[in-house]
Amino acid sequence: MIWESERTALQTLTLHYMHGFGMVGQLSKNISFDRISFDRISLGTDAGTWRQTSVFADFLYMSGVGGKVQVTSSIFDNPHDDPISVHGTCVQMKSIGRAARKVVFSYEQSDTAGFPQYYLGNVLRFVKRSTMIPTAVEDYKVSAVAGPNGIVTVGKLREMTVTLDKELPAELAVDTFVAETMTYNPEVYIAGNTFKSTPTRGILVTTSK
Repeated sequence: MIWESERTALQTLTLHYMHGFGMVGQLSKNISFDRISFDRISLGTDAGTWRQTSVFADFLYMSGVGGKVQVTSSIFDNPHDDPISVHGTCVQMKSIGRAARKVVFSYEQSDTAGFPQYYLGNVLRFVKRSTMIPTAVEDYKVSAVAGPNGIVTVGKLREMTVTLDKELPAELAVDTFVAETMTYNPEVYIAGNTFKSTPTRGILVTTSK
């Protein structure tokens, strides 16, 4: 788990078995993977285990990372989900306080809760849910935020209140718009890798860069 980190490089690793996700990056910047092997054939797994896969979900799951994600010269063999997944998490608008420039957002996916979405100074963009097209105004900077922090496990783990640095756009409406973080919206470089026995997508990437 690569969490709140910068300039993380993993190189020349062979991973025999991981019970859930392989490697998860979150709220971090500039992560690189080089010569990582998730190769079930070459691992010499004990035949008595009947093991056919080395991970039960995504091998590399980069959720809300910034800077650059780079994956090179690695082997991905027989996961139970996408070998490489890079994306952010949109949060849905639940209430608007225009005078105070405050917006309450929520995580809508039932398995998503408990971790922060924004820090002071982060930049976000409003996006219309039905089209995924952003509003025709500039991005906004977070000047205050209250909500889950990744440590506390009680209370409202799916809601956050965010104060922004300027007046909110007129077209914003509850449940019609979501917010996407631009601070954790990475450039992605994937080259020289081998993908085998993949039951889903090989590479799933959602980023504006």
